[in-house]
Amino acid sequence: MRRVRCGIAAAVVLAGLVGCGTDPGDPAARQADTAAAAQPADSAEEPVAQTPDPAPAPSYALCAEFPGGGGALPGDAESWWNNTPANPDGSVVRDPEQWPAPMREHPRVATVEVDTGTVISLYDRTTCRQDPAGYQPPPAGPGWEPGGYVALDADTGELLSSWQPYVG
Repeated sequence: MRRVRCGIAAAVVLAGLVGCGTDPGDPAARQADTAAAAQPADSAEEPVAQTPDPAPAPSYALCAEFPGGGGALPGDAESWWNNTPANPDGSVVRDPEQWPAPMREHPRVATVEVDTGTVISLYDRTTCRQDPAGYQPPPAGPGWEPGGYVALDADTGELLSSWQPYVG
């Protein structure tokens, strides 16, 4: 098959060269043009199948899920800052534009015990971590009820929520 292709290609090139410099009215030139035009269409190189690369999965600057399934850590409360945004069918909403506004506006939330200033958790959607190490909460302020807990924007110190422990 390869020899046939090479032979056909050589004939086409030769026919083209024969036609160079000849008078178009010359019978030899017309015969060369006719021979080149008469080559079968399948003599061209066979196209190679091209499979497009699959589109990469979109990545977002904020993560919807925390390692280990997320959720409240021991001593913590469960709320929007540590939950996974989900559709009604239970599938995860990965695009932050479709999340509730507080999740987008406060991607780093720390929970703190008011009386001791102990950091219980730091949910960081920018790094997909739940690591409170190194976070220093601001001094207690208005809305920080004694014996309770607060959720703070870890970057601004803004009070996002406060609650009292459940006694049951």
